[in-house]
Amino acid sequence: MAIWRLLRAVESIWEADVGFFFRDTAREFWQPHFDWMCPNALDAETLRLKMPMQSYIVQTPHHNILIDTCVGGLKNLPKYPEWNLNPHTRYTDALAAHGLGFGDIHYVMCTHLHTDHCGWNTKAGKRPLGSDLPQRPLHLFEKRIRALGGRQERCLQPKRPASGRSRPRRSG
Repeated sequence: MAIWRLLRAVESIWEADVGFFFRDTAREFWQPHFDWMCPNALDAETLRLKMPMQSYIVQTPHHNILIDTCVGGLKNLPKYPEWNLNPHTRYTDALAAHGLGFGDIHYVMCTHLHTDHCGWNTKAGKRPLGSDLPQRPLHLFEKRIRALGGRQERCLQPKRPASGRSRPRRSG
């Protein structure tokens, strides 16, 4: 019988005030959820969400399939100080703890093209997809590829909420 495994590699834990995603939610809204969210996903005292930047690796008897590639190392992202020029060695260490390096990945699947999902697809300052994961097929949904319109570098820049949208602008 073939055994498949699901592995997790965490790059970082990003924190943001709940208001970044959920405007106008009072503490009373969150209190019924403290029992299952705190302390790993929410700090009850500060009402800051804790969101892992992580990949999953599906390991089959023949292939290692990397799902999403986090933020990536040494990216120029000044609007996100915790990500800006960060080498994110925790991520490569997490892969190594599973006995894996980039050369052991056979396929890469990106669920979408936000910065925190496609960062290791490129080396810092280089445009071609697949630089950190050399010669690995990169699978994106066709609709997302068409949306890029041939501008692959768009996946390197964080999506910023448009004015008037439901998500507030991030301070700092």
